[in-house]
Amino acid sequence: MKNIDRRNFLKSSLIAGVGLAVLPSLAKGATKLSGSSLPDIASIAGTNHFQSTIDAIEAIGGINKFIPRGSKVGLLINAPGWWTKPGSYTHTNIVLATLKLLNDAGISDICYLIDPAAEFFSRSPLSEKYTSLISSIKKCSGNYVEVNIPNAVKVKKAKVIKELLQVDKLINIPINKHHSGVLYTGCMKNMMGACSGDTNKSFHQSISKDVEDVEHLSQCIVDINHIRKQDLCITDATEVLKTNGPFGPGEIAKINKVFAGSSPVAMDAYGCTLLDYRPQDIRTNVLASEQGFGNYDLKKYSIFEKE
Repeated sequence: MKNIDRRNFLKSSLIAGVGLAVLPSLAKGATKLSGSSLPDIASIAGTNHFQSTIDAIEAIGGINKFIPRGSKVGLLINAPGWWTKPGSYTHTNIVLATLKLLNDAGISDICYLIDPAAEFFSRSPLSEKYTSLISSIKKCSGNYVEVNIPNAVKVKKAKVIKELLQVDKLINIPINKHHSGVLYTGCMKNMMGACSGDTNKSFHQSISKDVEDVEHLSQCIVDINHIRKQDLCITDATEVLKTNGPFGPGEIAKINKVFAGSSPVAMDAYGCTLLDYRPQDIRTNVLASEQGFGNYDLKKYSIFEKE
C-alpha cells in the first residue's frame, strides 16, 4: 500500500526565483500552497504533532477557509473517558493546535459534542500554555434529540447530541485506527460519537465475524453521516492501534502523521492505506461512494504529503 502511483500528489519545493512547483510525487518541501494548487488532503509527517496539525490545515487553505470568523463551532474528538489504551484516542496536541488556530482566527464560540476524558489535556505538558483557552470551551450538554434521516438506507431516525444541529460548523478530529468490526475507523465512524448510546447499540446488534453484521454496521455509519456535513476533518495518524481496535490493547503503529481535508470519505480512504488496507476493502468507503456521499477513489483527489 506504500505504492503511490494510484494517486495524484502535489509536491512543493522552494527554489530561488521559482517559488512553488507542482509535481506528481511525494511532497518533500514546504507546506504552503495557494490558489488552484490547494490540495484536497494534506498529510504532514513528524514527531511534533502540534506543528504537523497547523501545517496540515495551512496546506489546505487555512482555518478560515472552512470556519469563518464568528462561527459557532462543534468539536467531535475521539477521546472520551472510555478510550484509555495507547493508540485508541486522539492525541492531545492535535486538539490544542486546532484550538490555537481557531483562537488566532477570532473564533471563540466552541463546544464539545462529546466531552473528552477528564485527564485528556493533562496528557500533554503543552496544555499548561493554553489553560485559559481550554477552559473557554463549552462542555457537551448531554441532551439528545431525535432526527429524521431521509436519505438513510437503514437508520431512518437517530438520537444525536443537540449541539450537532445547533453549531454552524463541525470539526471532526478522529484517530486513524483498526476496528474489529468494520476493519477501519476514522472520520465517518467517529460520527457515532455524536449519537446516543441507544442509537449506537442498535448499530452493533449481533456484530460478529458474520459479513451481514458488518454490512449492517457499515451502512448505519454511512447513514448517520447524512445528518450533517463535516466542515473540516483532522485525523490523528501518529501512534495508533493497528490491531484489536477500537479499544485495544493492541499492536501500535507509529505512523507519526496528521492529515486534514473536508471530505470524510476521501480522508478515510487515504487513512486506511496508512494501515495497509485498500480503500475498496472498507465497506463504509464503498457504501458511501455508491450512495453519492463521497468517493473512495484516491485518484480523484490531489494529496499533498510532507515526509
